[in-house]
Amino acid sequence: WSGQLGAVPPAAFAGPSATVALDLDLTRIAVLEKSFYNETGIALGTTDIVVRPTVHVRGFVDGVPVDDSFAPSLSFHVSGGVLTPTSGSATGAAPVSLSAQRTGAVTRATPETATMSILGRGIGVGTARAIGLTGTVVAGTLCVAGWSWVARRRQMDETERIRAAYGHDLVPVSASPAAAARLVVEVGRFSALARLARRYDCMILALEHPGGHAYYVECGATVYRCGVEPGGRPSLVALAAPPSDLTYHVSSLPSAS
Repeated sequence: WSGQLGAVPPAAFAGPSATVALDLDLTRIAVLEKSFYNETGIALGTTDIVVRPTVHVRGFVDGVPVDDSFAPSLSFHVSGGVLTPTSGSATGAAPVSLSAQRTGAVTRATPETATMSILGRGIGVGTARAIGLTGTVVAGTLCVAGWSWVARRRQMDETERIRAAYGHDLVPVSASPAAAARLVVEVGRFSALARLARRYDCMILALEHPGGHAYYVECGATVYRCGVEPGGRPSLVALAAPPSDLTYHVSSLPSAS
């Protein structure tokens, strides 16, 4: 059974110490003992007074915030109006100490740059993240650009695709060189005609006419042609065989006089 006899308002430290004064009316103990006997029918017996100061510490230690409290207890035995300090132990054999202390510690976090190894060389994590982010942005940009290029290619017709891929090799002409050629070889695909131009180091002649487009590679007396000739189908036949990796067909020979 316990009760509070008194309390004091908070007091600030003056340097390393703080002083408070508390008046205790010991006659209230007899009133408490009588109240206890009336409620329980048992004498209170031994009466102790416990003084418990509570110290709050707030501040900074080397830049680290500290917020802690310390509440040691000091017990007194009451007998005939006399207060006798006690150790608080069950046997009372322990010495009475009027000085209480407690140690503590603060933890200060010290930042340290994390590193990782790439190809045997150390690199900061922040740098690695920046490189990874840059690579992601570049890869995303390339993917978008590639997708746009493919989408544009799909929307082009064959003539536009040829111009986009081989525009720097095309030389516009106003008339078909096949009309005056001794030998015309018909090439089935423009890619094969482009390989012929690279093999013989020739330019690709491009003729645009109302019926479509025709492309030519002149190699000596032979003209290799791909596309639609003005006025319809070609009128010459191939007398010499083109390279074996090319697709071609022949038409007709000019009549000999």
